[in-house]
Amino acid sequence: QGLAINQTLARANAAQELGLVGQVKFSAEDVRVVLSVRQGVELPNKLLVTLAHPTRGGLDQKLVLELRDGAYLGSLQAALTSAHWKVLIEDESRSWRLSGVAFLPTETEIRINAADLKPVD
Repeated sequence: QGLAINQTLARANAAQELGLVGQVKFSAEDVRVVLSVRQGVELPNKLLVTLAHPTRGGLDQKLVLELRDGAYLGSLQAALTSAHWKVLIEDESRSWRLSGVAFLPTETEIRINAADLKPVD
């Protein structure tokens, strides 16, 4: 467990160093993420997004979002039920991670700023 916590902290710190800010928008069918980073940092072509239900793991979704016209887009596997969903955004190599919470369906858009984050597991 200690090693996992250290790895989580390292990925959150890496996101802070890159100046990552994610704008996440949910619709009935898909998820759209716009990332901003420090100047000179290259964005990945794909993002891994995990939507974790707080009490029902069977509802969790793992998505791969592809970069198109400045935004990452991906389709939901199923409609998201009403809950406080944990949102994890990672690059494919899992070198950094952004984490936040969205109360769906009330919040259709959230902003996750790495500078504001305390790592979430």
